Amino acid sequence: MISAHECIPSWHLNSSSVCPYGRVLPGEVSLPENPSVVDIICVIYGYTLIPVILLLLGAAVFGTKRIPGQDASKKKHGHWIWYLVFMIVVTAINELAIKNLWKHPRPGYTGRAINEYGKPVGSCAVTCGMPSSHSLLSVGLLTLLVLDTARYVKHDKETPSSWSEYTLLPRGAFSPGQFNVSYAIWLIMLGPVPVSRLVLFDHSAYQVLLGSALGFALALFWFSMMKKFVVPADDEGESDTNGSSDNEKLVDTW
Repeated sequence: MISAHECIPSWHLNSSSVCPYGRVLPGEVSLPENPSVVDIICVIYGYTLIPVILLLLGAAVFGTKRIPGQDASKKKHGHWIWYLVFMIVVTAINELAIKNLWKHPRPGYTGRAINEYGKPVGSCAVTCGMPSSHSLLSVGLLTLLVLDTARYVKHDKETPSSWSEYTLLPRGAFSPGQFNVSYAIWLIMLGPVPVSRLVLFDHSAYQVLLGSALGFALALFWFSMMKKFVVPADDEGESDTNGSSDNEKLVDTW
C-alpha cells in the first residue's frame, strides 16, 4: 500500500518544487513543455466538462420550458437537480473517499517515466490519481444524458425542419433525428475526455479505465433511481384528449 506522502511526486519534494514536465493548470490539467497541437486539444478537453456543468446548473436553477404547444409558463427544475446531485455525490465519493483510501500516484511521480523519444514525461498534479475524476464524471454524465434522453424518443415524431427546434436537454418528446444530434454533441464534448487524460500523462491507463467504469456503473444506478422517482416528461402526468398520459406514449428504451 502506498502512503499518502508517496502520492506527492519526487520533484515536488526537492528544494525547487518545479515540475520538470511543464506546469499544472487549474483543475489539475497538465500543460506540457512545448506542447503539440494534440496536447493543446487535450488541454481544452480537460475543461469541456465546465460548459456541460454550467448548462445543467442553468437548467436546474431556471428550469426548462415546455415544447411549443404546451404551457410555456410551466418549467421543470427537479429533473435537473438530480443531475447536479449526481455530480456532487460522485465527485465527493471519489475525491474524499476513494482517492484517499487507494492512494495511487500519478504517472511520473518517481521522475523515471519517459516517452518513446526518451523524454521524461508525467503529470504536474501533486494529488493521488486513482481513479480519474475527469473520466468518472465525463463518462457518468455522458451515460446519464444518453439514457435519459432516450426516454423521450417518439418514433412517429417528425425530425424538425429548423435547427432552432433542436435542444441538447430533454424537453418533451424527441424525434430519432433529434436524439441522434443530441447524442453526437454530447459524445463530441465528453467522449474524448478520458483519452485526453492519458495523452497529458495526468493519469495512467488503469486510473482512466477505473474512473470510466465507475462513472458508467454509478450513472446506471442513478438512472434507475431517476426512472423510479422522476416523471420522464415535461407533461408530468397530464393527459391528452384520449385520457392517456403523454408519458405512456414515450418510448421507454430502457
